[in-house]
This record gives sequence, C-alpha cells and structure tokens, in this order.
Amino acid sequence: MKHLIVNADDYGFSVEINQGIVHCFENGIVTNASMIVNEMASKDAARLAQKHGLPVGLHLNLFSGEFADAGDLFGPHGLLRQVLYEREELGKINERLSPDVLAAVSYEFERQTELFYGMVGVLPNHVSYHFGLHFIPEVLDVFIAFAQKARIVFRFKRVNELTSPLSEKSKCPHRWYDLFHGGHLVLRDLEQLLEDLPDGINEISAHPGFVSQQLEDSYNQERLNELEILCSPKARAAVERHHITLSNYAVCGSYV
Repeated sequence: MKHLIVNADDYGFSVEINQGIVHCFENGIVTNASMIVNEMASKDAARLAQKHGLPVGLHLNLFSGEFADAGDLFGPHGLLRQVLYEREELGKINERLSPDVLAAVSYEFERQTELFYGMVGVLPNHVSYHFGLHFIPEVLDVFIAFAQKARIVFRFKRVNELTSPLSEKSKCPHRWYDLFHGGHLVLRDLEQLLEDLPDGINEISAHPGFVSQQLEDSYNQERLNELEILCSPKARAAVERHHITLSNYAVCGSYV
C-alpha cells in the first residue's frame, strides 16, 4: 500500500502561513503540519489546529524566535547557524561541536516539546527540524536520541555515510521527499513524484502559506505557489489515479 504524508512545515511562523496551511488541509492534499513553538504566531497556530482538527507535530527551531538562553549559540547569527552555513554551503568540515553545546541543544529540544504540550495539550505526533540539521551529524545524533527517548516519530534525512544510523526502535517514514525545497516548483513535478511513488510510508514536506507582508523572507512569494499546487484539483486527481492513501504521521505507529 502507498501511504503519503503531505506535511506543511513552518506552521506558526506567521499568521498568514498558518492560514495558508489550514487552507491546504481543508482544500488540498496537506495532511499534517510541523509547528514552530517559539515564534509570535505559534499560539495562533495551536488555536487553529484545534479548531480545524489539523494533526500537528513539532518543528524544532534553533535559528529564530525566542530561546531559554540564546547566548551566542542559537538564533540567526548564532554559532549553529554559522556552522550549518559552512558545512552545507561551503562544504567545510569543522571541529566537532563541544559536549556543552550539544547539551544545550538537547535542553532546547526538550523545552520546545514542553511548550508544544502547553499550547496543544498533547505530545506532537512527530518531530522535525527547521533548516538542515542533518548537515551537522553530531546535532542529528542529539535529535535522534531525543526523539527515541520521547518515543516520538521523527523525520530522518540521510545525507551520506557520516549521518547517524537508525536503530531498530526508530520510528520514521520510510522515505522523505524534499520536493518543494528551493522554489520554482510546477504542478508537473508533483504529478511525476506521485506517479513514481513506491509502496510504504512516504512523506513530502512542503512550505505553503499566504503572503506575509511583514515577513522578511526570501521564500515569501513561493509559499503561495506551493499553496496553489497543493490545492490544485489535478494534485488530488493524481493521488486518486495512483491509488495513494493520504495519511498523517499516525500511520507510522502501525508499522512498528
């Protein structure tokens, strides 16, 4: 059987993004959302999820918003953002991050989980992360250990042989497609992926939303393009034509 989770990231980033994701859930093929809990629109996101029955997980965010103790580690100009840029964009191999840094990351993951529970009233149905933490293997180790300890399904991106191996008790979709990353997507790209989708649990991550005038975000306009693709009748027709079952993250539990 072909299961497909269509997950909308960045839920909670702005009111307009929240509204766009709910629109895709009610009028398109989005089945789940990953919620940021340390931004100004996070409480609005929680309220809308409860109102509309939108399944939500936690989008762990170390690069913007509020932190327990940002110092020089978290945020848009913090150490982690610099290390990520150097590893992902420049291909540099930095020294391994210190145990103190990794302990601070673990604490922030736990803190954001508590914030999520306080807003939504239940644990997240999955955890994912904002930006490419998989390019920092030691942080990915912390992420996987955190998810396994909490017994929460998680999104896993394997970049190369250096990234963390999964244990048998790991709970995650079989495949993750970052189809919408980078912009300039057209409907045919989605239709082709759906045509080629294999059996098992598959996830597509997307970033739809309405345009936020106050948001200084290079992806602002592209979010609207994603929204239109995900709500296209042709997208729904392709799902049905290829006998794909739209699912949320709850389906991962049935495979464990």
